[in-house]
Amino acid sequence: MRRGFRDQGLRSGAGRLATAVAPLLAALGIVPAAIAIAPRRPTIAASFHLSGARLTVRGIVHGEPFLGSDRVLLEQRLAGGAGGRWVVRRRGALGRRGTFALRWTAPAETTTFAVRLALVSGRRTYVRSGVQRLTVGLPGGASTPSHPASTPICGGEVPPSKPGGGSWTCTFDDEFDASTGDANALDTSWWVPQVTATSGYATGPLGSEACYENSPNNISVSGGALHLTVRQEPAPFLCGALLTQYTAGMVSTYGIFNQTYGRFEVRAELPPTTASGLQETLWLWPVNDTLYGSWPTSGEVDFSEFYSQYSNLDIPYIHYDYSESTVNATTHTNTVTAYNCQITPGQYNDYAVVWTPGSFTITVNGSICLIDDYLPDGGLIAPEPFDQPFFIALTQALGIGTNSFNALTTPLPATTSIDYVRVWK
Repeated sequence: MRRGFRDQGLRSGAGRLATAVAPLLAALGIVPAAIAIAPRRPTIAASFHLSGARLTVRGIVHGEPFLGSDRVLLEQRLAGGAGGRWVVRRRGALGRRGTFALRWTAPAETTTFAVRLALVSGRRTYVRSGVQRLTVGLPGGASTPSHPASTPICGGEVPPSKPGGGSWTCTFDDEFDASTGDANALDTSWWVPQVTATSGYATGPLGSEACYENSPNNISVSGGALHLTVRQEPAPFLCGALLTQYTAGMVSTYGIFNQTYGRFEVRAELPPTTASGLQETLWLWPVNDTLYGSWPTSGEVDFSEFYSQYSNLDIPYIHYDYSESTVNATTHTNTVTAYNCQITPGQYNDYAVVWTPGSFTITVNGSICLIDDYLPDGGLIAPEPFDQPFFIALTQALGIGTNSFNALTTPLPATTSIDYVRVWK
């Protein structure tokens, strides 16, 4: 979001004497917040990568506290359809911050298979992940989550021609249409609600920061859309180590889905106001955010960024290190942002980015908004730093700077609604 996860006043804080597990950042501390330890409600976030028949699963368990007896199991469903028997294929211990890695090679005769993860301690199973259905031999070792089809079509849409030729393959598609069986439920086999108390991430001016919470008041699904809401609470409260009166909603695919290159598309309706103080970002963040150095050296792609004081504009921004002397609008060299991308306030607009080695093309409602043929600085050579997997993040925020939140004039509650998220490879 313009300056990344690391520059918005990040704070440590897990509460209840729990180990702080950062879903987006690797190094957070521990802040005592209460004497009693709350009942553990862990969740599992993981990415599945299939290379040939070799499956690698990396992820993180969010929960409190972690015990030495905790194990993550990789389970495979044997033949028999939805009612088939599950068998354990691999076991792995949790790292100090709840991270884990599992590897398994499917039998030679296997073409498709279903797997899931389970967190166990002794004989007790705390939680299981959603089912992942994988196909040996998909292009790039792609894995298909439990409900997107491996087809060129996402949500009934066939995207424009693929740069360089070939065909697009749909790799991620959430239409927010009750695919979980509950029309009001976020599909947590695809999305991780971001929570300030564990990630330390907050937005907004000092003293009026938005605390990200996993609450129906901030993250909800209804009417075929995901709704991310920022609101003022009745009274100030402690959010980890942060004292605030504001809460907000944010979700990401961290640990669940990530991709290098492709087409990413989101249809969203933004808060209909011209007052300053609200910000929305649809963005991509690197899985390893220090691979080439601290932000912005390792990259960030804000393919849609909205500031409510400019309610008719989308202002995308691609973050990386580059030399100002190399900027050339004629050749689209290091043109990292644009200020003429028109949107229609108060209705859904379509935002997309096509990411290829060395280039980004951002469109709004089908019209080209920005082309950046990037040439990084600092000893990097394109396609660095954008040559590793990035995951998706969707954020409703309070603004800072010239678009700073003002408790007297910024209208709350305010909601960004997401009609769908579609990704092709």
